[in-house]
Amino acid sequence: MNTLHDALERATDAIEAPRLAPAALLSARRRRARRRGAAAGVVAAVAVGAIVTATVVNAGSGTPGPAVPSLPTSSQESTTEIEPDPEPATAPPIDPAVVQDLWDPATVADLPWAEGTSFPRSLDPRDVAATQSDDTPVLAAVDDGEAISLWHASGARTEIDYPEPAFNEHSAPALSPDGSVVAFAGRSALWTSTDGGEWARRAYPDGFQVAPDWGVELDLDADGGLLVGQFVRDWRSWYLPSGGDGATSRLEGAPYDLAAAPDGALLGFLGGPPRQVVEFRGGEQTSAVYSDELQSLNRPAATDDVLAAVRGVGNWTPPREGAEENGLIAVERDTLATRAYLPIRDPHDSYTDGGTMAALAWLDDETVLASVILGGTPGTQYLFTWNVATGQLSRVSELPAALLLAVASAPGE
Repeated sequence: MNTLHDALERATDAIEAPRLAPAALLSARRRRARRRGAAAGVVAAVAVGAIVTATVVNAGSGTPGPAVPSLPTSSQESTTEIEPDPEPATAPPIDPAVVQDLWDPATVADLPWAEGTSFPRSLDPRDVAATQSDDTPVLAAVDDGEAISLWHASGARTEIDYPEPAFNEHSAPALSPDGSVVAFAGRSALWTSTDGGEWARRAYPDGFQVAPDWGVELDLDADGGLLVGQFVRDWRSWYLPSGGDGATSRLEGAPYDLAAAPDGALLGFLGGPPRQVVEFRGGEQTSAVYSDELQSLNRPAATDDVLAAVRGVGNWTPPREGAEENGLIAVERDTLATRAYLPIRDPHDSYTDGGTMAALAWLDDETVLASVILGGTPGTQYLFTWNVATGQLSRVSELPAALLLAVASAPGE
């Protein structure tokens, strides 16, 4: 265990070069924190011997044990019988028949340009002058450190000034699934703007701490609810209902890398043991599926039926090939049965553990929009599509890696 833990530490330290893009650096640090939590959890379990826990947040992989009901509080009668939650379903192994050809992300710039997408080939704000207004759906938001550019389906770019200085350079804006609402993390508060209008202020949730070196992760659900994630010694997640209506809730288990689906759900991951893909609605967990069979999943994009994510493989047997490679995966939301798997050449785990690859959105039932960063902060972030049915890859757009990007998962819906 110590040898494995030390190796993982060294691997992530090597990934965290000073030239790494800010969003990728935050993602890599968060994954290292989860690994540290995993090691600490295992050591503690060995020390106490027979203690059994139902769910240990941010620990390593393991075999699910029996659910343990919570202890009664002082306000409960000690004779109250507490029913354990039903056992979640378990993801099946990846069928070799759905594994596609190995792809090297370093060749992304050589892919043919995609046809039929509304994204401009460049998302660099310097390449297109801003217009005053545009009524077409917002596809993407780009933060260049001075303002937030909104890229529309017409190809036009509109611009929103910051309501106040940003929390820090690592904190990307967020877009609602339909692209109508943008969220921004400021130094004193959270802010949202609907259809490019005036900013509305939201207080940071109780327990949030100013830790600018680590940044803030934001997401918006289909109802305008705001998801806030932050690392301070451990990973924390909160849900703020739309418009300030209702109580702010701390998300159970502190899920990470949440993605909003068009049907109003937020889907994310628990590090285990056992690993889980969890679903939240209105700040309450509604479902979970054990995902140890799929190993580490990160940076997802969801529809009402399917989920795409970056997959990291920590346990494999030489010669490494097929589903034992890192890659992009598409699974059914309810069962986590694999629809397609795109293995990638990633010998140093720089795309997966380094946080430089992400699933961004589904453009249709078969097409995932994803991104990969080459060359660190001075380099380029490339957007590309992956057809999960055919395995075809196409280049969509690009922007400087130092800029912060958010993409609407269901623009205009």
